[in-house]
Amino acid sequence: MFDFYLNYLDGRRELAEATMQKNGKTADYEMRHDYPFDQIASVDIVLNRQWIKAGTEGFYLLPGGWGKCKIHECALGYFHHREDTVFKNIDAYMPILGLAVENQGFLASVTGMAENSSQLVTIQADAYQLAFRIDIDGEMPYEPIRVHQMFLDEKPTYSAMARAYRAYKLECGFTPLKDKLNDEIQYAAESAYVRIRHGWKPVPCSIPDQTAENEPPMHVACTFKDVEDIIHAYKAAGIEKVEFCLVGWNIKGHDGRWPQILPVEESLGGEEGLRSLIKTANDAGYRVVCHTNSTDAYSIADNFDLYNIARTRNGDVSIETTYWAGGRTYNVCPKRAMELGEESLKPVADLGFRGLHYIDVITCTVPRKCYHPDHPVNKKEAGKCFDELFLTAKKLFGGAACESSYEYSMRNVDYILYASFLRDTDDQPIVDEYIPFFELVFHGILLYNPYAATVNAAISQDEKNKLKWIECGGRPAVYYYSKFVSDGKDWMGDTDFTVASPEKIQRDTNALKMQMDQYNELQYLQYEFMENHEKIADNIYQITYSDGSVVTVDYNEMKYTLKKG
Repeated sequence: MFDFYLNYLDGRRELAEATMQKNGKTADYEMRHDYPFDQIASVDIVLNRQWIKAGTEGFYLLPGGWGKCKIHECALGYFHHREDTVFKNIDAYMPILGLAVENQGFLASVTGMAENSSQLVTIQADAYQLAFRIDIDGEMPYEPIRVHQMFLDEKPTYSAMARAYRAYKLECGFTPLKDKLNDEIQYAAESAYVRIRHGWKPVPCSIPDQTAENEPPMHVACTFKDVEDIIHAYKAAGIEKVEFCLVGWNIKGHDGRWPQILPVEESLGGEEGLRSLIKTANDAGYRVVCHTNSTDAYSIADNFDLYNIARTRNGDVSIETTYWAGGRTYNVCPKRAMELGEESLKPVADLGFRGLHYIDVITCTVPRKCYHPDHPVNKKEAGKCFDELFLTAKKLFGGAACESSYEYSMRNVDYILYASFLRDTDDQPIVDEYIPFFELVFHGILLYNPYAATVNAAISQDEKNKLKWIECGGRPAVYYYSKFVSDGKDWMGDTDFTVASPEKIQRDTNALKMQMDQYNELQYLQYEFMENHEKIADNIYQITYSDGSVVTVDYNEMKYTLKKG
Protein backbone atom coordinates (compact mmCIF):
# COMPACT_ATOMS: atom_id res chain seq x y z
CA MET A 1 0.00 0.00 0.00
CA PHE A 2 1.34 3.44 -0.95
CA ASP A 3 1.09 6.30 1.55
CA PHE A 4 0.00 9.80 0.49
CA TYR A 5 1.26 12.81 2.45
CA LEU A 6 0.16 16.45 2.23
CA ASN A 7 2.98 19.01 2.47
CA TYR A 8 1.41 22.32 3.52
CA LEU A 9 2.75 25.72 2.54
CA ASP A 10 3.32 26.50 6.24
CA GLY A 11 5.58 23.44 6.66
CA ARG A 12 3.07 20.99 8.18
CA ARG A 13 2.99 17.39 6.92
CA GLU A 14 -0.12 15.24 7.17
CA LEU A 15 -1.12 11.73 6.09
CA ALA A 16 -3.86 11.90 3.44
CA GLU A 17 -6.65 9.45 2.74
CA ALA A 18 -6.46 7.36 -0.43
CA THR A 19 -8.23 4.34 -1.86
CA MET A 20 -6.70 1.32 -3.58
CA GLN A 21 -8.31 -1.03 -6.07
CA LYS A 22 -6.32 -4.14 -6.97
CA ASN A 23 -6.98 -5.97 -10.22
CA GLY A 24 -4.76 -9.00 -10.70
CA LYS A 25 -1.28 -7.77 -11.63
CA THR A 26 -2.12 -4.07 -11.17
CA ALA A 27 -3.38 -1.71 -8.50
CA ASP A 28 -4.80 1.80 -8.78
CA TYR A 29 -4.59 4.42 -6.02
CA GLU A 30 -6.57 7.64 -5.78
CA MET A 31 -6.21 10.34 -3.15
CA ARG A 32 -9.22 12.09 -1.64
CA HIS A 33 -9.87 15.24 -3.66
CA ASP A 34 -11.48 17.59 -1.12
CA TYR A 35 -8.43 18.84 0.79
CA PRO A 36 -7.71 22.61 1.11
CA PHE A 37 -5.32 22.66 -1.85
CA ASP A 38 -4.91 26.42 -1.63
CA GLN A 39 -2.87 25.70 1.51
CA ILE A 40 -0.84 22.79 0.08
CA ALA A 41 2.58 22.98 -1.54
CA SER A 42 2.88 19.38 -2.70
CA VAL A 43 1.77 15.78 -2.22
CA ASP A 44 4.25 12.95 -1.65
CA ILE A 45 3.34 9.39 -2.61
CA VAL A 46 5.64 7.03 -0.72
CA LEU A 47 6.20 3.70 -2.46
CA ASN A 48 7.88 1.82 0.41
CA ARG A 49 6.59 2.25 3.95
CA GLN A 50 9.53 0.27 5.28
CA TRP A 51 12.84 1.90 4.53
CA ILE A 52 15.22 -0.25 2.45
CA LYS A 53 18.57 -0.79 4.14
CA ALA A 54 21.85 -0.41 2.28
CA GLY A 55 23.10 -3.84 1.28
CA THR A 56 19.66 -5.11 0.26
CA GLU A 57 19.59 -6.82 -3.12
CA GLY A 58 17.60 -4.84 -5.66
CA PHE A 59 17.43 -1.49 -7.45
CA TYR A 60 15.32 1.58 -8.19
CA LEU A 61 14.63 2.87 -11.69
CA LEU A 62 14.45 6.59 -12.49
CA PRO A 63 13.38 8.21 -15.77
CA GLY A 64 15.53 10.74 -17.56
CA GLY A 65 14.51 14.10 -18.93
CA TRP A 66 15.72 17.45 -20.17
CA GLY A 67 15.84 21.06 -19.10
CA LYS A 68 15.66 21.13 -15.31
CA CYS A 69 15.75 17.33 -15.02
CA LYS A 70 18.89 16.14 -13.24
CA ILE A 71 19.15 12.88 -15.21
CA HIS A 72 19.12 12.94 -19.01
CA GLU A 73 18.81 9.18 -19.47
CA CYS A 74 16.85 6.50 -17.59
CA ALA A 75 18.98 5.13 -14.79
CA LEU A 76 19.32 2.51 -12.08
CA GLY A 77 20.50 2.91 -8.51
CA TYR A 78 21.48 0.09 -6.18
CA PHE A 79 21.04 -0.07 -2.43
CA HIS A 80 24.56 0.49 -1.18
CA HIS A 81 26.10 3.04 1.18
CA ARG A 82 25.70 6.67 0.09
CA GLU A 83 25.72 10.01 1.82
CA ASP A 84 22.40 11.28 3.21
CA THR A 85 20.48 13.19 0.56
CA VAL A 86 17.07 14.07 -0.84
CA PHE A 87 17.24 13.86 -4.62
CA LYS A 88 14.35 15.39 -6.59
CA ASN A 89 14.23 14.42 -10.26
CA ILE A 90 11.99 17.07 -11.81
CA ASP A 91 10.61 17.34 -15.35
CA ALA A 92 11.32 13.73 -16.34
CA TYR A 93 10.23 12.32 -19.71
CA MET A 94 7.98 9.72 -18.07
CA PRO A 95 6.03 9.89 -14.77
CA ILE A 96 7.39 6.56 -13.51
CA LEU A 97 9.38 4.93 -10.72
CA GLY A 98 10.53 1.33 -10.57
CA LEU A 99 11.39 -0.58 -7.42
CA ALA A 100 12.86 -4.08 -7.06
CA VAL A 101 13.70 -5.59 -3.68
CA GLU A 102 15.19 -9.07 -3.70
CA ASN A 103 12.84 -11.19 -5.87
CA GLN A 104 9.87 -8.85 -6.00
CA GLY A 105 9.35 -5.71 -8.01
CA PHE A 106 6.90 -3.28 -9.58
CA LEU A 107 6.74 -0.21 -11.78
CA ALA A 108 4.52 2.69 -10.73
CA SER A 109 3.21 5.49 -12.94
CA VAL A 110 1.41 8.68 -11.93
CA THR A 111 -1.84 8.78 -13.88
CA GLY A 112 -3.56 11.77 -12.25
CA MET A 113 -1.60 15.05 -12.19
CA ALA A 114 1.22 13.21 -13.95
CA GLU A 115 2.46 16.39 -15.62
CA ASN A 116 3.17 17.90 -12.17
CA SER A 117 5.07 14.88 -10.88
CA SER A 118 8.71 14.28 -10.02
CA GLN A 119 10.62 11.45 -8.36
CA LEU A 120 12.18 11.60 -4.88
CA VAL A 121 15.03 9.43 -3.63
CA THR A 122 15.62 9.99 0.09
CA ILE A 123 18.68 8.44 1.73
CA GLN A 124 18.95 8.67 5.48
CA ALA A 125 21.23 6.71 7.81
CA ASP A 126 21.99 4.12 5.11
CA ALA A 127 18.33 3.51 4.32
CA TYR A 128 16.30 4.40 1.21
CA GLN A 129 12.79 5.68 0.57
CA LEU A 130 11.26 6.19 -2.89
CA ALA A 131 8.38 8.55 -3.61
CA PHE A 132 6.59 10.64 -6.20
CA ARG A 133 6.09 14.33 -5.49
CA ILE A 134 3.12 16.14 -7.04
CA ASP A 135 3.67 19.90 -6.98
CA ILE A 136 0.47 21.79 -6.10
CA ASP A 137 1.76 25.30 -5.26
CA GLY A 138 -1.55 26.33 -3.72
CA GLU A 139 -3.61 25.64 -6.84
CA MET A 140 -6.58 23.32 -7.18
CA PRO A 141 -5.44 20.14 -8.99
CA TYR A 142 -7.00 19.84 -12.44
CA GLU A 143 -7.81 16.17 -11.73
CA PRO A 144 -7.60 13.71 -8.81
CA ILE A 145 -4.13 12.49 -7.88
CA ARG A 146 -3.80 8.86 -9.02
CA VAL A 147 -1.08 6.23 -9.35
CA HIS A 148 -1.07 2.99 -11.33
CA GLN A 149 1.07 0.13 -9.99
CA MET A 150 2.21 -2.75 -12.22
CA PHE A 151 3.45 -5.85 -10.37
CA LEU A 152 6.03 -8.11 -11.97
CA ASP A 153 5.31 -11.84 -11.95
CA GLU A 154 8.84 -12.63 -13.12
CA LYS A 155 12.38 -11.82 -12.08
CA PRO A 156 12.43 -8.04 -11.52
CA THR A 157 14.64 -6.51 -14.23
CA TYR A 158 14.47 -3.17 -16.00
CA SER A 159 13.44 -5.03 -19.17
CA ALA A 160 10.51 -6.62 -17.32
CA MET A 161 9.46 -3.19 -16.06
CA ALA A 162 9.67 -1.82 -19.62
CA ARG A 163 7.49 -4.63 -20.98
CA ALA A 164 4.86 -3.90 -18.33
CA TYR A 165 4.92 -0.18 -19.09
CA ARG A 166 4.75 -0.73 -22.85
CA ALA A 167 1.66 -2.92 -22.41
CA TYR A 168 0.10 -0.17 -20.32
CA LYS A 169 0.95 2.53 -22.90
CA LEU A 170 -0.66 0.43 -25.64
CA GLU A 171 -3.79 0.20 -23.49
CA CYS A 172 -3.71 3.99 -23.14
CA GLY A 173 -3.82 4.71 -26.88
CA PHE A 174 -0.30 4.38 -28.25
CA THR A 175 -0.25 2.37 -31.50
CA PRO A 176 2.35 -0.14 -32.72
CA LEU A 177 4.29 1.08 -35.73
CA LYS A 178 3.14 -1.82 -37.92
CA ASP A 179 -0.50 -0.94 -37.19
CA LYS A 180 -0.22 2.70 -38.28
CA LEU A 181 1.80 2.20 -41.45
CA ASN A 182 1.12 4.34 -44.49
CA ASP A 183 3.46 5.07 -47.41
CA GLU A 184 5.18 7.93 -45.57
CA ILE A 185 5.76 6.08 -42.28
CA GLN A 186 6.97 2.93 -44.05
CA TYR A 187 9.36 4.94 -46.21
CA ALA A 188 10.71 6.68 -43.12
CA ALA A 189 11.29 3.35 -41.39
CA GLU A 190 13.35 2.15 -44.35
CA SER A 191 15.36 5.33 -44.92
CA ALA A 192 18.12 7.50 -43.53
CA TYR A 193 16.95 10.70 -41.87
CA VAL A 194 19.00 13.62 -43.21
CA ARG A 195 18.44 17.07 -41.71
CA ILE A 196 20.01 20.08 -43.40
CA ARG A 197 20.30 23.44 -41.67
CA HIS A 198 20.34 25.96 -44.50
CA GLY A 199 20.90 29.25 -42.70
CA TRP A 200 20.57 31.12 -39.43
CA LYS A 201 21.02 34.43 -37.69
CA PRO A 202 23.39 34.59 -34.69
CA VAL A 203 22.48 32.35 -31.71
CA PRO A 204 22.34 33.47 -28.94
CA CYS A 205 21.02 36.76 -30.28
CA SER A 206 22.19 40.13 -28.96
CA ILE A 207 19.15 41.99 -30.39
CA PRO A 208 16.06 40.87 -28.44
CA ASP A 209 13.50 43.07 -30.20
CA GLN A 210 14.27 42.80 -33.89
CA THR A 211 12.87 44.96 -36.67
CA ALA A 212 13.47 45.05 -40.40
CA GLU A 213 16.03 47.79 -39.72
CA ASN A 214 18.10 46.10 -36.98
CA GLU A 215 17.64 42.42 -37.87
CA PRO A 216 21.01 40.63 -37.95
CA PRO A 217 22.12 39.20 -41.30
CA MET A 218 21.46 35.52 -41.97
CA HIS A 219 24.40 33.20 -42.54
CA VAL A 220 23.86 31.00 -45.60
CA ALA A 221 25.40 27.57 -45.05
CA CYS A 222 23.67 25.41 -47.65
CA THR A 223 21.52 26.54 -50.58
CA PHE A 224 18.79 24.50 -52.21
CA LYS A 225 21.18 23.92 -55.12
CA ASP A 226 23.74 22.52 -52.68
CA VAL A 227 21.15 19.97 -51.53
CA GLU A 228 20.65 18.87 -55.12
CA ASP A 229 24.41 18.17 -55.23
CA ILE A 230 24.00 16.02 -52.10
CA ILE A 231 21.12 14.17 -53.75
CA HIS A 232 23.20 13.39 -56.82
CA ALA A 233 26.07 12.16 -54.64
CA TYR A 234 23.76 9.90 -52.61
CA LYS A 235 22.17 8.45 -55.73
CA ALA A 236 25.54 7.77 -57.33
CA ALA A 237 26.72 6.02 -54.15
CA GLY A 238 23.73 3.68 -54.18
CA ILE A 239 21.94 5.02 -51.11
CA GLU A 240 18.43 3.88 -51.91
CA LYS A 241 16.15 5.68 -49.47
CA VAL A 242 16.58 9.07 -47.79
CA GLU A 243 14.11 11.34 -46.02
CA PHE A 244 15.51 14.86 -46.18
CA CYS A 245 14.27 17.35 -43.58
CA LEU A 246 14.99 20.98 -44.44
CA VAL A 247 15.74 23.27 -41.47
CA GLY A 248 15.93 27.04 -41.79
CA TRP A 249 14.43 27.00 -45.29
CA ASN A 250 11.84 29.53 -44.13
CA ILE A 251 12.15 33.30 -44.10
CA LYS A 252 15.41 34.38 -42.42
CA GLY A 253 16.44 30.83 -41.65
CA HIS A 254 16.35 28.67 -38.55
CA ASP A 255 14.18 30.26 -35.82
CA GLY A 256 14.27 33.45 -37.85
CA ARG A 257 10.76 34.88 -37.62
CA TRP A 258 8.35 32.33 -36.13
CA PRO A 259 5.37 32.12 -36.40
CA GLN A 260 5.95 33.64 -39.84
CA ILE A 261 7.10 30.87 -42.19
CA LEU A 262 6.74 32.25 -45.71
CA PRO A 263 7.98 33.39 -48.11
CA VAL A 264 10.67 30.77 -48.69
CA GLU A 265 14.06 32.36 -47.94
CA GLU A 266 15.26 34.00 -51.17
CA SER A 267 18.98 33.81 -50.37
CA LEU A 268 18.70 30.01 -50.42
CA GLY A 269 17.02 29.93 -53.83
CA GLY A 270 13.49 31.02 -53.07
CA GLU A 271 10.34 29.03 -53.80
CA GLU A 272 11.50 28.17 -57.31
CA GLY A 273 14.73 26.68 -55.96
CA LEU A 274 12.85 24.78 -53.25
CA ARG A 275 10.41 23.23 -55.71
CA SER A 276 13.33 22.24 -57.94
CA LEU A 277 15.04 20.57 -54.97
CA ILE A 278 11.88 18.61 -54.10
CA LYS A 279 11.47 17.46 -57.71
CA THR A 280 15.10 16.38 -57.93
CA ALA A 281 14.74 14.40 -54.71
CA ASN A 282 11.47 12.77 -55.76
CA ASP A 283 12.93 11.83 -59.16
CA ALA A 284 15.77 10.10 -57.29
CA GLY A 285 13.28 8.16 -55.16
CA TYR A 286 13.84 10.31 -52.07
CA ARG A 287 11.37 12.22 -49.87
CA VAL A 288 11.57 15.80 -48.59
CA VAL A 289 9.95 17.15 -45.44
CA CYS A 290 10.66 20.27 -43.43
CA HIS A 291 11.01 21.78 -39.98
CA THR A 292 8.56 24.28 -38.52
CA ASN A 293 7.81 25.61 -35.05
CA SER A 294 4.48 26.11 -33.27
CA THR A 295 5.68 26.98 -29.76
CA ASP A 296 7.96 30.01 -30.24
CA ALA A 297 7.13 33.48 -31.53
CA TYR A 298 9.19 36.59 -32.27
CA SER A 299 7.95 40.15 -32.51
CA ILE A 300 9.59 40.67 -35.92
CA ALA A 301 7.09 38.26 -37.54
CA ASP A 302 4.48 39.90 -39.77
CA ASN A 303 1.80 37.77 -38.04
CA PHE A 304 3.00 38.23 -34.45
CA ASP A 305 0.04 38.61 -32.10
CA LEU A 306 0.30 38.89 -28.32
CA TYR A 307 -3.15 37.32 -28.06
CA ASN A 308 -1.62 33.98 -29.01
CA ILE A 309 1.09 34.13 -26.33
CA ALA A 310 0.67 32.22 -23.08
CA ARG A 311 0.24 34.13 -19.83
CA THR A 312 1.92 33.28 -16.54
CA ARG A 313 0.11 32.75 -13.26
CA ASN A 314 0.44 36.45 -12.36
CA GLY A 315 -0.84 37.50 -15.79
CA ASP A 316 2.49 38.40 -17.42
CA VAL A 317 3.34 37.49 -20.99
CA SER A 318 5.32 34.21 -21.01
CA ILE A 319 8.87 34.76 -22.31
CA GLU A 320 11.89 32.44 -22.43
CA THR A 321 15.13 33.46 -20.75
CA THR A 322 17.21 32.33 -23.77
CA TYR A 323 17.11 34.49 -26.90
CA TRP A 324 17.25 32.51 -30.15
CA ALA A 325 17.90 33.75 -33.68
CA GLY A 326 14.67 35.73 -33.85
CA GLY A 327 15.42 37.54 -30.60
CA ARG A 328 13.20 37.55 -27.53
CA THR A 329 11.32 34.24 -27.50
CA TYR A 330 7.61 34.45 -26.67
CA ASN A 331 5.89 31.21 -25.62
CA VAL A 332 2.82 30.40 -27.71
CA CYS A 333 -0.22 29.06 -25.87
CA PRO A 334 -0.70 25.34 -26.71
CA LYS A 335 -4.40 25.84 -27.37
CA ARG A 336 -3.75 28.67 -29.83
CA ALA A 337 -0.99 26.62 -31.48
CA MET A 338 -3.48 23.80 -32.02
CA GLU A 339 -6.20 26.15 -33.29
CA LEU A 340 -3.81 27.80 -35.76
CA GLY A 341 -2.25 24.49 -36.85
CA GLU A 342 -3.92 23.86 -40.18
CA GLU A 343 -3.91 27.55 -41.11
CA SER A 344 -0.13 27.73 -40.65
CA LEU A 345 0.83 24.29 -42.00
CA LYS A 346 -1.36 23.89 -45.09
CA PRO A 347 0.59 26.48 -47.16
CA VAL A 348 3.76 24.59 -46.21
CA ALA A 349 2.32 21.26 -47.36
CA ASP A 350 1.25 22.92 -50.61
CA LEU A 351 4.91 23.51 -51.48
CA GLY A 352 5.26 19.77 -52.10
CA PHE A 353 6.64 18.43 -48.81
CA ARG A 354 5.56 14.87 -48.00
CA GLY A 355 6.66 12.61 -45.15
CA LEU A 356 7.09 12.91 -41.39
CA HIS A 357 6.69 16.65 -40.85
CA TYR A 358 8.94 17.94 -38.06
CA ILE A 359 7.48 20.38 -35.52
CA ASP A 360 10.24 21.59 -33.24
CA VAL A 361 10.59 21.49 -29.44
CA ILE A 362 7.20 20.09 -28.35
CA THR A 363 8.31 16.67 -27.08
CA CYS A 364 11.53 18.26 -25.81
CA THR A 365 9.76 20.27 -23.10
CA VAL A 366 7.28 19.68 -20.31
CA PRO A 367 3.70 20.73 -21.17
CA ARG A 368 3.17 24.48 -20.97
CA LYS A 369 0.42 26.08 -18.89
CA CYS A 370 -1.41 29.19 -20.01
CA TYR A 371 -3.39 31.52 -17.73
CA HIS A 372 -4.77 33.76 -20.50
CA PRO A 373 -8.42 34.45 -19.57
CA ASP A 374 -9.60 33.70 -23.12
CA HIS A 375 -7.67 30.46 -23.65
CA PRO A 376 -6.47 28.99 -20.35
CA VAL A 377 -4.72 25.60 -20.53
CA ASN A 378 -3.49 23.27 -17.81
CA LYS A 379 -0.59 20.91 -18.41
CA LYS A 380 -2.76 17.91 -19.26
CA GLU A 381 -4.79 19.95 -21.73
CA ALA A 382 -1.55 21.28 -23.23
CA GLY A 383 -0.44 17.74 -24.00
CA LYS A 384 -3.77 16.99 -25.67
CA CYS A 385 -3.53 20.20 -27.74
CA PHE A 386 -0.17 19.15 -29.11
CA ASP A 387 -1.48 15.63 -29.75
CA GLU A 388 -4.09 17.28 -31.97
CA LEU A 389 -1.47 19.46 -33.67
CA PHE A 390 0.55 16.36 -34.59
CA LEU A 391 -2.64 14.80 -35.97
CA THR A 392 -3.02 17.85 -38.18
CA ALA A 393 0.52 17.36 -39.43
CA LYS A 394 -0.16 13.69 -40.14
CA LYS A 395 -3.25 14.64 -42.16
CA LEU A 396 -1.36 17.22 -44.23
CA PHE A 397 2.02 15.52 -44.69
CA GLY A 398 1.52 11.83 -43.91
CA GLY A 399 3.31 11.68 -40.56
CA ALA A 400 4.74 13.67 -37.66
CA ALA A 401 8.17 14.03 -36.06
CA CYS A 402 9.62 15.98 -33.15
CA GLU A 403 12.75 16.40 -31.07
CA SER A 404 12.76 14.32 -27.91
CA SER A 405 10.68 12.03 -25.71
CA TYR A 406 8.31 13.72 -23.26
CA GLU A 407 5.49 11.20 -23.50
CA TYR A 408 2.76 13.73 -22.59
CA SER A 409 2.59 14.92 -26.22
CA MET A 410 4.03 11.90 -28.03
CA ARG A 411 0.96 9.76 -28.78
CA ASN A 412 0.74 10.87 -32.45
CA VAL A 413 4.48 11.24 -33.14
CA ASP A 414 6.08 8.78 -35.58
CA TYR A 415 9.76 9.76 -35.19
CA ILE A 416 11.89 11.62 -32.67
CA LEU A 417 15.31 13.03 -33.45
CA TYR A 418 16.85 11.86 -30.18
CA ALA A 419 15.30 10.01 -27.25
CA SER A 420 17.86 11.50 -24.87
CA PHE A 421 20.37 14.34 -24.81
CA LEU A 422 22.67 12.11 -22.67
CA ARG A 423 25.79 14.02 -21.65
CA ASP A 424 28.82 12.98 -19.61
CA THR A 425 28.01 15.72 -17.09
CA ASP A 426 24.89 13.76 -16.10
CA ASP A 427 26.74 11.85 -13.37
CA GLN A 428 24.66 11.92 -10.19
CA PRO A 429 25.48 10.45 -6.76
CA ILE A 430 22.27 8.39 -6.67
CA VAL A 431 22.85 6.81 -10.14
CA ASP A 432 24.89 3.66 -10.77
CA GLU A 433 23.99 2.73 -14.33
CA TYR A 434 22.25 4.27 -17.35
CA ILE A 435 19.86 2.04 -19.31
CA PRO A 436 17.90 2.24 -22.61
CA PHE A 437 14.52 2.08 -20.87
CA PHE A 438 12.80 4.43 -23.31
CA GLU A 439 13.91 2.23 -26.20
CA LEU A 440 12.62 -0.90 -24.50
CA VAL A 441 9.21 0.72 -24.05
CA PHE A 442 8.74 2.54 -27.35
CA HIS A 443 10.70 0.55 -29.93
CA GLY A 444 8.12 -0.85 -32.34
CA ILE A 445 5.77 2.05 -31.53
CA LEU A 446 7.75 4.89 -33.10
CA LEU A 447 11.06 5.54 -34.87
CA TYR A 448 13.93 7.33 -33.14
CA ASN A 449 17.60 8.11 -32.97
CA PRO A 450 18.71 7.24 -29.41
CA TYR A 451 21.00 10.11 -28.38
CA ALA A 452 22.04 13.57 -29.50
CA ALA A 453 25.59 12.22 -29.70
CA THR A 454 24.54 9.50 -32.17
CA VAL A 455 23.30 12.07 -34.65
CA ASN A 456 26.10 11.98 -37.25
CA ALA A 457 27.28 8.65 -35.83
CA ALA A 458 28.44 7.73 -39.34
CA ILE A 459 31.37 10.17 -39.04
CA SER A 460 31.70 10.33 -35.23
CA GLN A 461 35.16 10.47 -33.70
CA ASP A 462 33.83 8.31 -30.87
CA GLU A 463 33.72 4.78 -32.24
CA LYS A 464 31.15 3.79 -29.60
CA ASN A 465 28.58 6.03 -31.27
CA LYS A 466 28.88 3.90 -34.42
CA LEU A 467 27.52 0.96 -32.39
CA LYS A 468 25.32 2.74 -29.84
CA TRP A 469 22.54 3.45 -32.35
CA ILE A 470 22.52 -0.27 -33.19
CA GLU A 471 22.42 -1.34 -29.54
CA CYS A 472 19.47 0.99 -28.97
CA GLY A 473 17.53 0.05 -32.11
CA GLY A 474 17.81 3.48 -33.72
CA ARG A 475 17.32 4.88 -37.20
CA PRO A 476 20.38 6.45 -38.89
CA ALA A 477 20.31 10.24 -38.47
CA VAL A 478 22.46 12.83 -40.22
CA TYR A 479 22.52 16.57 -39.56
CA TYR A 480 24.30 18.92 -41.97
CA TYR A 481 25.46 21.95 -39.97
CA SER A 482 24.38 20.56 -36.61
CA LYS A 483 26.90 23.00 -35.13
CA PHE A 484 25.57 26.53 -35.42
CA VAL A 485 25.43 28.33 -32.06
CA SER A 486 28.04 31.03 -31.59
CA ASP A 487 28.76 30.29 -27.91
CA GLY A 488 30.06 26.81 -28.77
CA LYS A 489 27.35 24.97 -26.82
CA ASP A 490 26.40 22.63 -29.65
CA TRP A 491 24.95 19.33 -28.49
CA MET A 492 24.80 16.93 -31.43
CA GLY A 493 27.81 14.74 -32.04
CA ASP A 494 31.46 15.68 -32.22
CA THR A 495 31.75 16.08 -36.00
CA ASP A 496 29.58 17.63 -38.68
CA PHE A 497 28.26 16.91 -42.15
CA THR A 498 28.79 19.96 -44.40
CA VAL A 499 28.92 21.01 -48.05
CA ALA A 500 32.30 22.70 -47.60
CA SER A 501 33.69 21.10 -50.77
CA PRO A 502 32.86 18.35 -53.28
CA GLU A 503 35.43 16.18 -51.52
CA LYS A 504 33.75 16.68 -48.16
CA ILE A 505 30.34 15.87 -49.64
CA GLN A 506 31.76 12.66 -51.08
CA ARG A 507 33.45 11.58 -47.82
CA ASP A 508 30.24 12.18 -45.89
CA THR A 509 28.24 10.32 -48.52
CA ASN A 510 30.54 7.30 -48.30
CA ALA A 511 30.21 7.24 -44.51
CA LEU A 512 26.41 7.35 -44.67
CA LYS A 513 26.41 4.57 -47.29
CA MET A 514 28.34 2.32 -44.88
CA GLN A 515 25.85 3.07 -42.09
CA MET A 516 22.88 2.40 -44.38
CA ASP A 517 24.37 -0.94 -45.45
CA GLN A 518 24.23 -1.92 -41.77
CA TYR A 519 20.72 -0.50 -41.34
CA ASN A 520 19.39 -2.35 -44.37
CA GLU A 521 20.23 -5.58 -42.54
CA LEU A 522 18.58 -4.40 -39.30
CA GLN A 523 15.68 -2.34 -40.63
CA TYR A 524 13.02 -5.08 -40.34
CA LEU A 525 13.43 -4.90 -36.55
CA GLN A 526 11.77 -1.47 -36.48
CA TYR A 527 8.41 -3.26 -36.61
CA GLU A 528 9.25 -5.52 -33.65
CA PHE A 529 9.18 -4.77 -29.94
CA MET A 530 12.45 -4.75 -28.03
CA GLU A 531 11.78 -7.38 -25.38
CA ASN A 532 15.03 -7.66 -23.47
CA HIS A 533 18.28 -5.74 -23.05
CA GLU A 534 21.02 -7.07 -20.81
CA LYS A 535 24.72 -6.86 -20.20
CA ILE A 536 26.16 -10.35 -20.77
CA ALA A 537 29.84 -9.47 -20.19
CA ASP A 538 32.01 -6.41 -19.74
CA ASN A 539 31.11 -3.99 -22.56
CA ILE A 540 28.95 -6.61 -24.32
CA TYR A 541 25.16 -6.23 -24.57
CA GLN A 542 22.50 -8.56 -25.94
CA ILE A 543 19.16 -7.30 -27.24
CA THR A 544 16.26 -9.66 -27.97
CA TYR A 545 13.31 -8.66 -30.17
CA SER A 546 9.73 -9.93 -30.26
CA ASP A 547 10.33 -12.03 -33.40
CA GLY A 548 13.20 -13.85 -31.67
CA SER A 549 15.99 -11.89 -33.37
CA VAL A 550 19.04 -11.25 -31.21
CA VAL A 551 21.52 -8.41 -31.67
CA THR A 552 24.79 -8.60 -29.75
CA VAL A 553 26.91 -5.46 -29.49
CA ASP A 554 30.54 -5.88 -28.42
CA TYR A 555 32.32 -2.65 -27.50
CA ASN A 556 35.57 -4.54 -26.84
CA GLU A 557 35.88 -5.76 -30.42
CA MET A 558 33.79 -2.82 -31.76
CA LYS A 559 31.41 -5.05 -33.70
CA TYR A 560 27.85 -6.37 -33.67
CA THR A 561 26.22 -9.62 -34.72
CA LEU A 562 22.64 -10.34 -35.77
CA LYS A 563 20.87 -13.66 -35.33
CA LYS A 564 17.56 -13.44 -37.15
CA GLY A 565 14.43 -14.80 -35.52
